[in-house]
Amino acid sequence: MDQGIRNPVLRILVYGHVWLALGAAAQTAWVQELLGIGGWRAPVLAFCGTIVGYTFMRWARMDHPELGTAPHLAWFRENRKPLLYFALFCLGCGSALALPHALALFRILWPAVVITLFYVVPPGVVGGRTIGLRRVPLLKALLIAAAWSLVTIGLPMAMKGMDQVADRSGWHFAMQFTFFLSLAIAFDLRDRAIDPQGLRTIPQVLG
Repeated sequence: MDQGIRNPVLRILVYGHVWLALGAAAQTAWVQELLGIGGWRAPVLAFCGTIVGYTFMRWARMDHPELGTAPHLAWFRENRKPLLYFALFCLGCGSALALPHALALFRILWPAVVITLFYVVPPGVVGGRTIGLRRVPLLKALLIAAAWSLVTIGLPMAMKGMDQVADRSGWHFAMQFTFFLSLAIAFDLRDRAIDPQGLRTIPQVLG
């Protein structure tokens, strides 16, 4: 099997979405500073949530007839047991941190949860069909940017009881959204040659 990334440590960091989770924690910590608050709980929760969310999305796609052949999904399929155990560990840690702030977290982050759950629907659930929010034309990059913006801003606000305070949060959301949207479009440009035309990402539609 073509492993894509050949270095075993890099494979774990990238294909195991550890690097991505560390980036989520760093972005959340940075937003905390912008909001004038601090603490370690929101960045750790961002790390745990990223591991859990991306493990679910990898699991949902690993047996997909089209997507499942990608190197990172093939690697996930081969190593799914330890990755699922790690995700369950992060789920437990994240739940313990989130429980005292559950209502505030729900008020802010429910759209991000919906995006994660329905971004890709497991083929086994829908008779092998390819459905999910990522298949809606032009929405893929916008959904990714919106979810990441909500997480990196919403976690610090909810953990500090600021979930009902608008203040500058709209400006911070706009800043984060444009940042994550540029990253999402860059990755769509990279994948333009291998993405199915029916996906209709922003680069596929606009050129």
